[in-house]
Amino acid sequence: MLDSLNQQRTYAGWMEGVPSRRWNDSIVQASLKEAGRGAEDGAIPLLIEPARRDYLRKPGDMAGHRTMRGQAPEWLPEVTCIAVLRDTAPARDPSRDGSTLTVVWFQDQYALPIEESILRQIQSIDWEQAAADYIY
Repeated sequence: MLDSLNQQRTYAGWMEGVPSRRWNDSIVQASLKEAGRGAEDGAIPLLIEPARRDYLRKPGDMAGHRTMRGQAPEWLPEVTCIAVLRDTAPARDPSRDGSTLTVVWFQDQYALPIEESILRQIQSIDWEQAAADYIY
């Protein structure tokens, strides 16, 4: 069950220039850190690896651009999503009250809906392996 969904523009606050792999890696890590702040004790957020591309809106639209450090442009999808999923049944420990999993992904539009390819990946998660049990 979807308990909460937080979303923001991936490049919110970006002032100038073109993002690179290094910058995007830091965005992904910051998103995981943010997701971890809201997770149950001991729960580790799960990342659905984002698609990375060398264009903003359509192939070729960044031809000739370079970032400030001479690195090739690289873009992540436009919206960062952090979802908390919960189940009233524990994943592993029957003495607990339920289980939870925080998932981080990137998609091109605000959800809902969740992009189909992302939804398939979420549905394929091994809940018993990935979720953390909690006590109310």
